[in-house]
Amino acid sequence: MSERSVLLSFTRGERDRESINQRIKKTQKATVEAGQVSTDSELIDLWLHGKSHNTVRTYRREVAWFLSFVEKEAKEVSLSDVQAFATYLEESSGLSPSSVARTLSAVRSFLSFGNKIGVLPSNAGAAVKLPAPKQTLAMRILPELTVQVMIALETNQRNRAILKLLYGAGLRVSELCALSWRDLQARAEVEFPGQVIV
Repeated sequence: MSERSVLLSFTRGERDRESINQRIKKTQKATVEAGQVSTDSELIDLWLHGKSHNTVRTYRREVAWFLSFVEKEAKEVSLSDVQAFATYLEESSGLSPSSVARTLSAVRSFLSFGNKIGVLPSNAGAAVKLPAPKQTLAMRILPELTVQVMIALETNQRNRAILKLLYGAGLRVSELCALSWRDLQARAEVEFPGQVIV
């Protein structure tokens, strides 16, 4: 039974959010318990459904790494297994703290999803705390004077406009590269002649 058919089958009194969510969860759990997931690979596929290509690739690799480390199926994973993996990542893997946090986050999300849909008996990763990543943003921010000098020294108008947009709008390079004409809106000509809103 799909979520849509579950919603359509409600009586008028059941239309509050709590009732809807409970009924959908029961339906999802019944579907999964009926044998939809028989392997860890199928559970991973369900968990990653609808995520971006890069997220799928990264999370699949990290969960596979975890499962090969513990040498168990996901149904058999315990809290001590997750803690042992966390200790290994922090002490022996050579990963940065932010990479350790990302890997553990993926594992916790996977275990939580499996438990939520009724495939895993418990959420073994719930009690594992993620390491706090080192704050490095302040080291990467240029002083305003340096940015102004960099913009002023750029002789190419196109490059100067790019630098001003990156700095003024706080864009990432990928966001700048993805911009198209439809992302621009003209501002009121009376107040701001020749300016656009990104």
